[in-house]
Amino acid sequence: ALQLKHNGKKVAAEQAFMAITQQEPNNVAAFEQLAIVQSWQNKFDLAISNFKKSLALDKNNTPARIGLARVFYWKGERTVALLEIQQVIREQPDNASNWILKGDILMADAKPIQARGAYLQAQTLLGTKFNENLSNKIAQAKAPKKWRLDAGYISDSFSEERVDGHSSYLQLGYTFDNAATLYVRGEEYSSFDTSD
Repeated sequence: ALQLKHNGKKVAAEQAFMAITQQEPNNVAAFEQLAIVQSWQNKFDLAISNFKKSLALDKNNTPARIGLARVFYWKGERTVALLEIQQVIREQPDNASNWILKGDILMADAKPIQARGAYLQAQTLLGTKFNENLSNKIAQAKAPKKWRLDAGYISDSFSEERVDGHSSYLQLGYTFDNAATLYVRGEEYSSFDTSD
Protein backbone atom coordinates (compact mmCIF):
# COMPACT_ATOMS: atom_id res chain seq x y z
CA ALA A 1 0.00 0.00 0.00
CA LEU A 2 2.81 2.41 0.88
CA GLN A 3 4.60 1.58 -2.38
CA LEU A 4 1.44 2.41 -4.35
CA LYS A 5 1.18 5.70 -2.44
CA HIS A 6 4.84 6.57 -3.12
CA ASN A 7 4.36 5.77 -6.81
CA GLY A 8 1.42 8.18 -6.98
CA LYS A 9 -1.19 5.49 -7.62
CA LYS A 10 -3.78 7.14 -5.43
CA VAL A 11 -6.85 5.06 -6.24
CA ALA A 12 -5.01 1.76 -5.87
CA ALA A 13 -3.35 2.97 -2.66
CA GLU A 14 -6.72 4.04 -1.27
CA GLN A 15 -8.17 0.59 -1.97
CA ALA A 16 -5.15 -1.11 -0.39
CA PHE A 17 -5.32 1.00 2.77
CA MET A 18 -9.09 0.44 2.97
CA ALA A 19 -8.51 -3.31 2.89
CA ILE A 20 -5.94 -2.99 5.69
CA THR A 21 -8.30 -0.94 7.88
CA GLN A 22 -11.05 -3.52 7.37
CA GLN A 23 -8.73 -6.37 8.33
CA GLU A 24 -7.05 -4.41 11.14
CA PRO A 25 -9.58 -1.92 12.58
CA ASN A 26 -7.07 -0.77 15.24
CA ASN A 27 -4.29 0.07 12.78
CA VAL A 28 -3.60 3.74 13.52
CA ALA A 29 -1.11 4.20 10.67
CA ALA A 30 -3.42 2.61 8.07
CA PHE A 31 -6.25 5.05 8.87
CA GLU A 32 -3.78 7.94 8.71
CA GLN A 33 -2.35 6.83 5.35
CA LEU A 34 -5.84 6.20 3.97
CA ALA A 35 -6.83 9.74 4.94
CA ILE A 36 -3.72 11.18 3.27
CA VAL A 37 -4.42 9.41 -0.02
CA GLN A 38 -8.09 10.47 0.12
CA SER A 39 -7.12 14.08 0.75
CA TRP A 40 -4.90 13.99 -2.35
CA GLN A 41 -8.02 13.09 -4.33
CA ASN A 42 -10.05 15.94 -2.78
CA LYS A 43 -12.18 13.45 -0.85
CA PHE A 44 -12.07 15.78 2.11
CA ASP A 45 -14.99 14.41 4.12
CA LEU A 46 -13.65 10.85 3.90
CA ALA A 47 -10.14 12.06 4.77
CA ILE A 48 -11.44 13.97 7.80
CA SER A 49 -13.35 10.91 8.97
CA ASN A 50 -10.29 8.66 8.69
CA PHE A 51 -7.93 11.15 10.34
CA LYS A 52 -10.43 11.28 13.21
CA LYS A 53 -10.49 7.47 13.39
CA SER A 54 -6.70 7.45 13.59
CA LEU A 55 -6.81 10.04 16.39
CA ALA A 56 -9.54 8.11 18.21
CA LEU A 57 -7.17 5.14 18.30
CA ASP A 58 -4.19 7.30 19.32
CA LYS A 59 -4.91 10.86 20.47
CA ASN A 60 -1.15 11.58 20.43
CA ASN A 61 -0.81 10.85 16.70
CA THR A 62 0.48 14.32 15.81
CA PRO A 63 0.96 13.64 12.06
CA ALA A 64 -2.73 12.71 11.84
CA ARG A 65 -3.69 15.95 13.63
CA ILE A 66 -1.52 17.95 11.22
CA GLY A 67 -3.20 16.15 8.31
CA LEU A 68 -6.60 16.91 9.80
CA ALA A 69 -5.75 20.61 10.12
CA ARG A 70 -4.49 20.69 6.54
CA VAL A 71 -7.63 19.02 5.14
CA PHE A 72 -9.93 21.37 7.07
CA TYR A 73 -7.87 24.25 5.62
CA TRP A 74 -8.16 22.87 2.07
CA LYS A 75 -11.89 22.38 2.58
CA GLY A 76 -12.27 26.02 3.64
CA GLU A 77 -13.15 25.28 7.27
CA ARG A 78 -10.44 27.57 8.58
CA THR A 79 -11.74 28.00 12.15
CA VAL A 80 -11.52 24.26 12.80
CA ALA A 81 -8.21 24.05 10.93
CA LEU A 82 -6.78 26.78 13.17
CA LEU A 83 -7.93 25.00 16.34
CA GLU A 84 -6.26 21.77 15.19
CA ILE A 85 -2.95 23.39 14.22
CA GLN A 86 -2.86 25.36 17.48
CA GLN A 87 -3.14 22.09 19.39
CA VAL A 88 -0.27 20.69 17.32
CA ILE A 89 1.83 23.79 18.05
CA ARG A 90 1.22 23.36 21.78
CA GLU A 91 2.63 19.84 21.45
CA GLN A 92 5.40 20.71 18.96
CA PRO A 93 6.26 24.42 19.34
CA ASP A 94 9.67 24.02 17.71
CA ASN A 95 8.46 22.70 14.34
CA ALA A 96 8.64 25.46 11.70
CA SER A 97 6.27 23.73 9.26
CA ASN A 98 3.48 23.84 11.85
CA TRP A 99 3.89 27.61 12.15
CA ILE A 100 3.88 27.95 8.35
CA LEU A 101 0.60 26.04 8.13
CA LYS A 102 -0.85 28.29 10.83
CA GLY A 103 0.25 31.32 8.81
CA ASP A 104 -1.34 29.92 5.65
CA ILE A 105 -4.63 29.35 7.46
CA LEU A 106 -4.59 32.88 8.87
CA MET A 107 -3.78 34.40 5.47
CA ALA A 108 -6.72 32.52 3.93
CA ASP A 109 -8.85 33.88 6.78
CA ALA A 110 -7.85 37.49 5.90
CA LYS A 111 -5.67 37.96 8.99
CA PRO A 112 -2.32 39.00 7.47
CA ILE A 113 -0.82 40.53 10.64
CA GLN A 114 -1.38 37.33 12.65
CA ALA A 115 -0.14 35.28 9.70
CA ARG A 116 3.03 37.35 9.56
CA GLY A 117 3.66 36.59 13.24
CA ALA A 118 3.33 32.85 12.55
CA TYR A 119 5.64 33.07 9.52
CA LEU A 120 8.23 35.06 11.49
CA GLN A 121 8.14 32.41 14.23
CA ALA A 122 8.82 29.76 11.58
CA GLN A 123 11.72 31.83 10.24
CA THR A 124 13.16 32.14 13.76
CA LEU A 125 12.96 28.37 14.20
CA LEU A 126 14.71 27.78 10.88
CA GLY A 127 17.62 29.96 12.04
CA THR A 128 20.13 30.66 9.30
CA LYS A 129 18.50 28.33 6.75
CA PHE A 130 17.09 30.42 3.90
CA ASN A 131 13.63 29.44 2.71
CA GLU A 132 12.56 31.44 -0.34
CA ASN A 133 8.94 30.26 -0.14
CA LEU A 134 8.72 31.42 3.49
CA SER A 135 10.35 34.75 2.64
CA ASN A 136 7.69 35.32 -0.03
CA LYS A 137 4.93 34.47 2.45
CA ILE A 138 6.36 36.97 4.96
CA ALA A 139 6.51 39.68 2.28
CA GLN A 140 2.85 39.10 1.35
CA ALA A 141 1.61 39.04 4.94
CA LYS A 142 1.17 42.72 5.59
CA ALA A 143 -1.66 44.95 6.64
CA PRO A 144 -3.79 46.33 3.83
CA LYS A 145 -3.42 50.00 3.08
CA LYS A 146 -5.90 51.94 5.18
CA TRP A 147 -6.54 54.87 2.84
CA ARG A 148 -7.13 54.78 -0.90
CA LEU A 149 -8.01 57.40 -3.49
CA ASP A 150 -9.87 56.43 -6.66
CA ALA A 151 -10.93 58.52 -9.64
CA GLY A 152 -13.11 57.75 -12.64
CA TYR A 153 -16.24 58.65 -14.49
CA ILE A 154 -19.71 57.31 -15.19
CA SER A 155 -21.44 58.12 -18.45
CA ASP A 156 -24.74 59.93 -17.82
CA SER A 157 -26.51 57.99 -20.59
CA PHE A 158 -25.64 54.68 -22.20
CA SER A 159 -24.98 54.72 -25.91
CA GLU A 160 -22.80 52.80 -28.32
CA GLU A 161 -21.43 56.15 -29.36
CA ARG A 162 -19.31 58.33 -27.16
CA VAL A 163 -21.32 61.06 -25.46
CA ASP A 164 -20.04 64.46 -24.48
CA GLY A 165 -21.12 64.45 -20.85
CA HIS A 166 -20.31 62.32 -17.88
CA SER A 167 -20.13 62.41 -14.14
CA SER A 168 -16.61 62.27 -12.85
CA TYR A 169 -15.85 61.48 -9.28
CA LEU A 170 -13.10 61.37 -6.75
CA GLN A 171 -13.52 58.70 -4.12
CA LEU A 172 -11.69 58.41 -0.81
CA GLY A 173 -11.85 55.08 1.00
CA TYR A 174 -10.79 53.84 4.42
CA THR A 175 -10.27 50.11 4.95
CA PHE A 176 -11.27 48.81 8.37
CA ASP A 177 -10.26 45.21 7.63
CA ASN A 178 -9.90 42.99 4.57
CA ALA A 179 -13.68 42.69 4.32
CA ALA A 180 -14.94 46.25 4.90
CA THR A 181 -14.05 49.55 3.24
CA LEU A 182 -15.99 52.80 3.64
CA TYR A 183 -15.99 55.18 0.67
CA VAL A 184 -16.88 58.86 0.43
CA ARG A 185 -17.41 60.09 -3.10
CA GLY A 186 -17.42 63.64 -4.44
CA GLU A 187 -19.03 64.20 -7.85
CA GLU A 188 -19.03 66.98 -10.37
CA TYR A 189 -20.47 67.33 -13.85
CA SER A 190 -18.03 67.92 -16.64
CA SER A 191 -17.77 67.45 -20.37
CA PHE A 192 -15.07 66.42 -22.76
CA ASP A 193 -14.24 67.01 -26.37
CA THR A 194 -15.70 64.21 -28.56
CA SER A 195 -12.89 64.64 -31.07
CA ASP A 196 -10.10 63.40 -28.78
